[in-house]
Amino acid sequence: MTESDYRCPSCGAPLSIKFRYSKLINCQHCNSDVILEDEALKLRGKSSVMAEYPSLLQLGLPFVHKKAEYYPVGRVRYQYSHGYWDEWWVLDNKGEGAWLSVDEGDMALEQAIELKQPILFPELKLGQHIEIDGTHWLITEHDTAECIGLEGELPELIQVGEQMSYAHLSASKNRLLTLEMTTRGLLAYEGQWLDPFEISMEQGAQT
Repeated sequence: MTESDYRCPSCGAPLSIKFRYSKLINCQHCNSDVILEDEALKLRGKSSVMAEYPSLLQLGLPFVHKKAEYYPVGRVRYQYSHGYWDEWWVLDNKGEGAWLSVDEGDMALEQAIELKQPILFPELKLGQHIEIDGTHWLITEHDTAECIGLEGELPELIQVGEQMSYAHLSASKNRLLTLEMTTRGLLAYEGQWLDPFEISMEQGAQT
């Protein structure tokens, strides 16, 4: 089955799959969430409609950061104690994916990693220093969040209403580690904070 063969099980509209490992795609025509299972499609139901707020990023509009181009193909919105943040699923020129989080102007680019050591997530505390896989980290944020909306194409079977506990950890050289305890287990993502002023939309749009 090729990308052009995929059609929404609800409305029949074509589904353009840009990431070969995608697990979930939201139909732009009827707002249905469709699960991709090997060569089959499974309808999961309608997704919540997210309120639109001013955003530097837009689905399908490429951008450049430090000469690297990224293409946003999906977005998840989480609500937490201080408001909400958006997680953008972006692809680079090689088709590799990463998560770009945007929270009131703060931006971080992270990729999924496999931890080499077990983490007792319930024992983590705000302000705690901890060594993980040979790196010393400081826990700078510890909270719970709930998915309140999603759109586009995603690499994970995230669901509206799904709740998670998370922790942000910082290390030297602007490094960032995010730990998420979800219904899918403990997930880990590592990356760096980004300066929004180093992102160019014009160069990406020209390619």
